[in-house]
Amino acid sequence: MNAELIVVYASLFSIVSFAFKAACRLWMTGKDDASPVLNKSVYALKGVGIFRLARFIGCVALLGASAASAAISQSWIDAALCASFCYACVLAFVSAARLHVSPAATAHLNALLLIAFGVLAVPDLAPFAMRDRHPTEAENALLWVIIALLFLNGVLIPLITPRVHTPVNLKNPWPATVEQQASILSVATFSFLNPVISLAKNKPDLALDDLPPVADTDDAEHLMAKSFETLDILGGKRRRHIFFGLLRVFRLEYSLLVLSLVIQVLANFAAPLGLNRILYYFEQGQEKMTMRPWFWISLLFVGPTIGSFALQWYIHLATRTTIRAEAIVTQLIYEHALRLRIQAGLGEQSTNEDSERRPDKNNFLGRLNTLVTTDLQNIINGRDFILILVFIPLNVIIGISFLYSILGWSAFVGLAVIIATLPVPTISAKMIQEVDKERLRRSDARVQSITEVLSIVRMVKIFGWERKMKDKVSQQRRAELTVLLRRRITEKISDVIVFCIPVVVMLATYTTYSPRYSTLVMKEALSASIVFSSMTVFDILREMIGLSMYIITSATTAKVSMDRVDAFLNLKNSDLLDALDISRDVQPPAAPPSEGVVGFRDVIFAWSDDVGSFKLCADEEVVFKTGKVNLIVGPTGSGKTSLLMALLGEMRYAPITSASWVQLPREHGIAYAAQESWVQSDTIKNNILFGAPYDEERYKTVLYQCALDRDLTLFDAKDGTEVGEKGVTLSGGQKARVTLARAVYSSANILLLDDVLAALDVHTAKWIVEKCLSGSLVKGRTVLLVTHNVALAQPLADAVVAVSNGRVTLDDNFAIAVTHDTTLAQELERDQNFIERDEEQTDDFAHEAAEKEPSVGKLILAEEVDVGRISWDTLVTYLRAAAGSKLPLFLAAWIAIVSFADVIHAGSTWYLGYWASQYETHDPSEVNVSGWHDQTPSSRILARFTADMAMLDTELPRDMQFMCQLTVGLIVKLVVIVIITPLFLVFGLLVGVGGMVLGSTYMRAQMPVTRETTKARAPILAHFNASMAGLVSIRAYGAQESVKYASTQRINRYTRAARVSFDLQRWITVRMDAIGAAFATLLAIYLVYFKSAGEIGANATGFSLNMAVGFSGMVLFWVRMMNILEGDCNSVERINQYLKIEQEPAISSTGNPPASLALDGHPPASWPASGELDVRNLSASYSKGGPKVLRGLSFHIKSGERVGVVGRTGAGKSSLSLALLRCIQTEGEVYYDGLDTRTVSLEALRNSITIIPQVPEMISGSLRENLDPFGEHDDAALNDALRAAGLFALQEDAGVSSMTAAADATQDTTVSDLVNLGNQTIANSGNKTTANSGNQTTAVNLNLDTHIASGGSSLSVGQRQIVALARALVRRSRVLVLDEATSAIDYRTDSIIQSSLRRQLGSDVTLIVIAHRLQTVMDADRIIVLDAGKIVEFDTPRALLSRPEGIFAALVREAPDREKLERVTVE
Repeated sequence: MNAELIVVYASLFSIVSFAFKAACRLWMTGKDDASPVLNKSVYALKGVGIFRLARFIGCVALLGASAASAAISQSWIDAALCASFCYACVLAFVSAARLHVSPAATAHLNALLLIAFGVLAVPDLAPFAMRDRHPTEAENALLWVIIALLFLNGVLIPLITPRVHTPVNLKNPWPATVEQQASILSVATFSFLNPVISLAKNKPDLALDDLPPVADTDDAEHLMAKSFETLDILGGKRRRHIFFGLLRVFRLEYSLLVLSLVIQVLANFAAPLGLNRILYYFEQGQEKMTMRPWFWISLLFVGPTIGSFALQWYIHLATRTTIRAEAIVTQLIYEHALRLRIQAGLGEQSTNEDSERRPDKNNFLGRLNTLVTTDLQNIINGRDFILILVFIPLNVIIGISFLYSILGWSAFVGLAVIIATLPVPTISAKMIQEVDKERLRRSDARVQSITEVLSIVRMVKIFGWERKMKDKVSQQRRAELTVLLRRRITEKISDVIVFCIPVVVMLATYTTYSPRYSTLVMKEALSASIVFSSMTVFDILREMIGLSMYIITSATTAKVSMDRVDAFLNLKNSDLLDALDISRDVQPPAAPPSEGVVGFRDVIFAWSDDVGSFKLCADEEVVFKTGKVNLIVGPTGSGKTSLLMALLGEMRYAPITSASWVQLPREHGIAYAAQESWVQSDTIKNNILFGAPYDEERYKTVLYQCALDRDLTLFDAKDGTEVGEKGVTLSGGQKARVTLARAVYSSANILLLDDVLAALDVHTAKWIVEKCLSGSLVKGRTVLLVTHNVALAQPLADAVVAVSNGRVTLDDNFAIAVTHDTTLAQELERDQNFIERDEEQTDDFAHEAAEKEPSVGKLILAEEVDVGRISWDTLVTYLRAAAGSKLPLFLAAWIAIVSFADVIHAGSTWYLGYWASQYETHDPSEVNVSGWHDQTPSSRILARFTADMAMLDTELPRDMQFMCQLTVGLIVKLVVIVIITPLFLVFGLLVGVGGMVLGSTYMRAQMPVTRETTKARAPILAHFNASMAGLVSIRAYGAQESVKYASTQRINRYTRAARVSFDLQRWITVRMDAIGAAFATLLAIYLVYFKSAGEIGANATGFSLNMAVGFSGMVLFWVRMMNILEGDCNSVERINQYLKIEQEPAISSTGNPPASLALDGHPPASWPASGELDVRNLSASYSKGGPKVLRGLSFHIKSGERVGVVGRTGAGKSSLSLALLRCIQTEGEVYYDGLDTRTVSLEALRNSITIIPQVPEMISGSLRENLDPFGEHDDAALNDALRAAGLFALQEDAGVSSMTAAADATQDTTVSDLVNLGNQTIANSGNKTTANSGNQTTAVNLNLDTHIASGGSSLSVGQRQIVALARALVRRSRVLVLDEATSAIDYRTDSIIQSSLRRQLGSDVTLIVIAHRLQTVMDADRIIVLDAGKIVEFDTPRALLSRPEGIFAALVREAPDREKLERVTVE
């Protein structure tokens, strides 16, 4: 059959398929009532029309030339071919028009012209490369015109024409990116990045905004919509491992990856084939050659070049796919975490076989951070698993086939050796997999510890625990490194074995083939063409075996991480909210009495299904009054917060009877103010708005009613002030009011307020009650208010819910509630003397500060990013950390060992060539910081300890070793080759210089982009941690979609930098490979055409070409590895930045140390002997040059004295405690037991003064570990501290109540055990026995072995304050500072604690009590009254009360229990 008919048949097939598609398109267009003309915004692109018009003209010219040729030849085949080109003109016209079928017409035209060019050009161009043939139709000028036009229209124009991108969302199209509009040639060579490269030359500090924007195909939201249906456990389709789900999502991408690999494998063997034929030419001469030498020489360029394009396209597709997969998995983990239950009560851990697969609740935050950093990086590193399935087997098959063609069946001996050694990588991979599992578990524990340290960093600093915490984390790090060392040893043993396998394969093959070593087998003579071409193939096989080991290792590690991600996302291992958990077999709630009712009936709520978890019971109907204020009261730890959590769906629901129901209507919105105020690292204004539309009038009213007007005037930027992580710039009261303002500003119809008054002073609390909770914005809304301040909130209450021992009861008024709750009755009786406050003074309070011009209010510093190349200092930092003081010896030994290996390798190559050359002349038988923590998000620090540390543990050592091997190998190859071919030195220098210039240009762009990529990871972690901290609030407000969107935007910023970073690597590699291929080709031309065979010989030629190909590749790979290593060192640079941050001065330079004090500031062992404090002119600020928060304080406190500190919110009370410990910038003098604290080391000072902060901080572990984290005290001392904290007195009192309750139970009355302080109570109903209510009541006492969840979430805030107090007492400091340490505890418990402290503390212990509750300080020896950072009053309580105009007297007058307070001073 005439080959030209292929073009005709292709045209016929195209006509049918294109007509069918056009008809379908027109039918769909008519159905959609849309224009047949493609929208200009979608299709039009500058320059496309010109190229399409040019191709139309070219097709017309092609038709003319074809018609002329057909007229001359009078052949029907030429006429049919002319008709095909006429059809091509039609396609070109449709392609140039702006029609919906234009993209399809373009695709058909490209295919048709490309087929025509291949059919017509190859037969006529092939004779030029063949020795015995000549072009038969060279005289036919029209044929060459047709071929030229086909090349122009079918190859050149399609390669350079800008592409047209159709947006993935036509309803909301994104602008096409430069990459999406780039031509095929630009994409293949990554030239679309040239603008970034050019910009980097003039702007060394490229920012994220300088990079191309994210494409719509990479948009996180688009990826979620595309993949979640398959991957999400609630999506409905996920049944298998997440790995198979990702394969399904990216099935098209992986198909293209396979195609790229096949092309690369075929191209890789072009160079060995060309080398074999060139050496054969030197051995046998031109007479026995079928093809001309230039054809084989061209293979040395074309093969590697095409292979490089295929490889780089494979890597481009792979990295693009992994970045998309990274975005999907990150968002998948985040959204799944949003569904998990906040387990405030953790029961006993399961001991069954499933316990190992279940997520570790204790390490939840650490595990979550590890999943999205280390595990995700491991998964990315294992992305090339497809090489094991396609690339490596195909290389081995073709390699063995090539060896068989030149070595005969001896090649199968080598294949047998390969097959026999296949189990070695598998066994090694299994060993590494087991080690990796243990390494990641230890990494989880380390990251969890670091996460907890960062979350309690203030406590660590004020307790002076820096060194001890560092030792603890270092111990965990050493344990991790021990496992890592085991992994390295296993890995290196595997590397040695894998390196030896190709050598054994080569020896087995050659000894089978060569008569020198075998008398019973092939007995064939070796030649240079056989040796060097086969050695090139053996090198490929060696690379494949080494690559298989690397891929298996990476894939094994990735599988471990993938399994961890899958286990986290697995439905069986997920403690989902009841609304999402379809696995629980629980009777659904019955219908409530009315649609909008809030309440529950006959239910039990529990934090988990474990027997020992806290349970909340309501064996009667509890219905909150709609549109009214409902008070929720009860003693500390009774379950008040749990009641709100139960309504919000955070606790597990279990019905008691068939009529059980629970309801919290969400149609009109829910607002929630947590007891632990949750604020985002944003401005005050944005924290209040929380995504709601801005209404200026409503916003100002909220500020006024929440008493925030005065606070805002204290900030230069007013409501534009950033609050920082966890609201570090705000006091506890300010955070509470911002949280309350968020709830009040919202449009929610139901407000859940959890003890929002606890952190407020009396003055501010009264303002909130009268102006806010009784104000216009709250009126008519359903309010559930948890509070200990019963008397203050009593006028608001339309209903009272009492919670005691986990039992819930509802009363319409206080009178009834009092009869049911003796504790409530006592508090109400004590607070009956409530008096009204002076309205004029209140109004002045809200407006007393002067207006200031707002400033920027920026708190969070921009992340530290170096500019330019990685410095040698960074690399030396890493090497010194690895080798210590023996760095020169370490480097010398390392280089010597690597050099020895390369010399042996080069010598063996030369010897094989020498050995083979002997057959030509011989018979074969003869052959023989504090503020820094406020300004630096913890996510940035965590990124250093996760992703950057993982880089130092894995990638950097491997790349460093490889770089050293390459450097030594280059030097050895260069020396050896120059001896044989001196001209090689010139070529080598040219390649080296060219590579260095290109590499330098590349690194100007790559380094800032790499820094932006690593920097973009931290906000993702920060958003994760902030969302987990405020998860209940997010779910209560229904803000899940908002935070999900915020997460996708952060992911998009990371994707924007990561895509450019990876593509820049492809940009440099394509150009490096092209230079290397050109170098080898030029050297071959020189040796073939400018040197005679006798002058050099086949052996020297083969050796030179073998070394040339290897050397050029190594030079360029050396440059590339240098760039990769420099990118790896970015992690060292980032860690090194934190090694150089400003540290707290251990000893102040302004103090005058006495002779008894050591030079390092360590005081005598006897210090402090007393708790005497003498403060002289003390001023303080939170930053250098910042505004003063304390101004000229001077006072003297005697040892053993009890001093109270009071003042309104923002007066400087907490700042005073921090100043005593030098946690903030201070001026003035503080003498503690006679020593100037400026001369005492920080560790000694902070270990001798103990502060109990307003917000208690807990770590994951037992109660014993929380009281004594470093095991320095015995159990007796810990129990004494618990007794001094008042815990035992409360337990003894609760024991009496429990016995009474037990007696009542025997009479078939309701059982309700009085909760012990710190107890976790299972309070089920114990009423009259029926078929539906046979529940038991169980209590778990708080003891030293009780487990405390991370952050103390298993305890109420009040219980945490008790534990924090006991922890402080364990230290037995001479000075004890209580900073609102009992603010979240009910009055009765507070009284017991204060009484216990008076009894238990020694007479030489100075007690400083900072409190809003005046009853806490009324029996103090003296009281300091602060206002605006100054001491305005300092005297005994009686003396202060005798001054009617004084601030303290005014505070007492405003208190609800004024008479009792005054009576205390008299007594």
